[in-house]
Amino acid sequence: RGPGCRHFLTCAMCLIAPKFMGCGWCSGQCTWASECRTHWGNESCPPVITE
Repeated sequence: RGPGCRHFLTCAMCLIAPKFMGCGWCSGQCTWASECRTHWGNESCPPVITE
């Protein structure tokens, strides 16, 4: 599975990680699905509010 996912600091970086790592976005951090207690996703990032 690799070194884990938490070193990917943004959703965009998380989702372009190699698929074998099994990373996805969960509550503002990059994790494995098994570490996520809420909604985990590896297909798209949530919208970002800039203003």
